Amino acid sequence: MANQQRSTFNQTNAYAMQLGAGFGIYWCLGFICMIGGFSNPILHLLLSIILISTPFVGISLARYFERQVRQDGVVRFGRAWWFSFLLYFYACIILCLVAYIYFQFFDKGMFVSNYIAHLNLPENKQILEAPEFKQQLEQMLSATGFSNLEEVVRSITPTMFVANILDINTLLAAILAAPTALVSKTPNKYLNNQ
Repeated sequence: MANQQRSTFNQTNAYAMQLGAGFGIYWCLGFICMIGGFSNPILHLLLSIILISTPFVGISLARYFERQVRQDGVVRFGRAWWFSFLLYFYACIILCLVAYIYFQFFDKGMFVSNYIAHLNLPENKQILEAPEFKQQLEQMLSATGFSNLEEVVRSITPTMFVANILDINTLLAAILAAPTALVSKTPNKYLNNQ
């Protein structure tokens, strides 16, 4: 029994690693679109498409996994959730590696400069000057010791960027794994045959 559970875990983990690597490359395309989107708005559209399609690609990969391992046994919700979580997590690790390499060695402050320029656009300035937002911003600045938003953005290190990506995507992986598992677990018509 313990060997079978270990074998099932190893199989689930191996598929999640392999498929998660490819999925991570897909996410990296989105990252490239985000970086390039400041100078080419079409890339922001492509980024939106990648972000919206991510759960559907995840479901497709999880269903592929279920079809591949169905002959070895039923993929119930728990195993489907675990596979889905690992799939998103391994994709996140690939994205974090690429983001760290980019921010540490290639960016040279370009992303932050573009982001600050974006914040200084008239339509964004209007939002930043809104009384509710201005009050929240002043509270945040007084709590952190910075004098303005630009200082805050410039203080973010590559490690902080990557830690933020890891935090957000790990939380989203746990959340997205549930609907992905519901859709990708072994269908009932196959449960009746076993």
